Amino acid sequence: MLSRSFHSTTEYPGLAGSSEQLARCLQRYHMARMLAQGKRVLEVACGAGLGLGYVARDASYVVGGDIDELNLTTARATNAGLPRVRIVGLDAHNLPFPDASFDLLLLHEAIYYLQDPHQFMSEAARVLSEDGKLIVAAVNGEWKSLHHSPNAIRYYSARELTTLAGSVFSDIAIYGGFRESEDLWSRLLLRVKQAAVHLHLMPDTLAARAWLKRIIYGRLTPMPTTVTEGMALYVSPTPITCDEVLPDFKILYLVAGAPRRPSDSA
Repeated sequence: MLSRSFHSTTEYPGLAGSSEQLARCLQRYHMARMLAQGKRVLEVACGAGLGLGYVARDASYVVGGDIDELNLTTARATNAGLPRVRIVGLDAHNLPFPDASFDLLLLHEAIYYLQDPHQFMSEAARVLSEDGKLIVAAVNGEWKSLHHSPNAIRYYSARELTTLAGSVFSDIAIYGGFRESEDLWSRLLLRVKQAAVHLHLMPDTLAARAWLKRIIYGRLTPMPTTVTEGMALYVSPTPITCDEVLPDFKILYLVAGAPRRPSDSA
């Protein structure tokens, strides 16, 4: 398996984060946990594994997989001693599991790094059970102050995510998270960020961005070793449609179910 490096753009324990960054982390894993009760769960591109133990509280078991060796080392240390959590090395384009191995598959903040997202969708449908679900959390490609990660290949709008998943899933819903605030201070920060992006002044790594956030937001909070309810205020994502441009939502959630099998089109 060809290893690729994503450690510098991964949230890991101790990384300084804003209150919204922690709230985003809680939102995506809380949403997953609500669908994980008694289920076999796989998180692809699990990073440092911050959410695996949280989801495993209600799941039958959880497998976390990543292609980055440093991420895998951190994830194993983070989840050491948790009997229902297993960490494996994997490539999202070729999942090393038999058909129908899982009931819930997660891909958080990673679809824009994939060389072939269509292949991932096919693999997700293959390893999910008949009633299985896929959750993809991703930065909104239409967000008006989007800053591209140095490893990103393509960001997706709600419509594009729906089209992507629709080739192999029959039941699709889209949600939006964290609207851009319209108060004066938020609008000023948005202008500053847009200017920094335009002038190529935004740092490439999360650690360097933490330094910039500290200047703008003041005191930051270290990312925890594992996700907990107390790390941030939970805000439910908003059901949306993909029939219009959605520049105000920062995060999109795709929830796809009823995976199609090759025999379905025969």
